[in-house]
Amino acid sequence: MHIVSLIIITRLSEWRNERSFFAMMQNVWTLPCIIALRFWPSVIKDAWGTYALITVLLAYPYCRMNQTPYPSPLNHPSTNPPPQTQST
Repeated sequence: MHIVSLIIITRLSEWRNERSFFAMMQNVWTLPCIIALRFWPSVIKDAWGTYALITVLLAYPYCRMNQTPYPSPLNHPSTNPPPQTQST
């Protein structure tokens, strides 16, 4: 599930060309699960429900791959060296 969510988030961020919004998806995904674990009264009694909730929690979309291309490769010094000056 983790790989599937990673591929979906990556494709959507490329399609929409919006990496900041999709970088927030990890927090948006995790928050309801943490709240449910905190306030669910049968978190210890219902083992399979807790297992399912923790599985969903741990399958959060890993957005680090979307944040890596923030520094544009076109602005990187190794791909765009400074212009050569002519010495006289």
